[in-house]
Amino acid sequence: MNLNEELNLVKNYDNSGKYINEPGVFIVEIKSYSTSENKKDYKGNPFIEFTVEDEKNRSNTITFYRITGKESENAREFKLRRLKEFFTNAGYDDSLEGEEQIKSVIGKKVKALFKKVEYIGKEKDNYNKPVIKEITEYSFSVKIDETIKGNQSYFHTPLKPSEIDKFKERLADWEAEHKNSANQTATTTEDKGLDDPTGTFEEKTDDLPF
Repeated sequence: MNLNEELNLVKNYDNSGKYINEPGVFIVEIKSYSTSENKKDYKGNPFIEFTVEDEKNRSNTITFYRITGKESENAREFKLRRLKEFFTNAGYDDSLEGEEQIKSVIGKKVKALFKKVEYIGKEKDNYNKPVIKEITEYSFSVKIDETIKGNQSYFHTPLKPSEIDKFKERLADWEAEHKNSANQTATTTEDKGLDDPTGTFEEKTDDLPF
């Protein structure tokens, strides 16, 4: 198979049913896990990440960031409570230690709420223009025979006012930079016959909410 044929297959491949990409409450089975120690050259916050699968074989990941000793007391409390809740609802074996304790939840199930979370991203095919994007991520869980009580706000976390202000600032900066770059490119193209204005914008990491 040549490259064009394979790329056409990729283009037409529908993977929308492979992932939990909508907010809702799902019974999920914990299929596997990984840790930051297993990620080559990783230098960020240490984590434990679980891959889970719902009853329609759609998957997602649940990431728990671990204690670094540099976080506030509230952040430390949040990390401990969130992971303990997940472990308890999954029926973990707390008599085990280390990764054996983590392995004790593999194959177990929890009832989990997934929500849509807004974050500041970028359009990579449009000169990295700042945009507001959404990601579906785990919020919290209960045991599979328990009921999750709440309201619709549980399923969506919008940007905070301070984040909206940050987005507006970045967009204004981008518009000014893009306007200037467009003018410079037009002049350069006219003078030198160049037709590729791309590659002049700095690559920036999306502001994901974790």
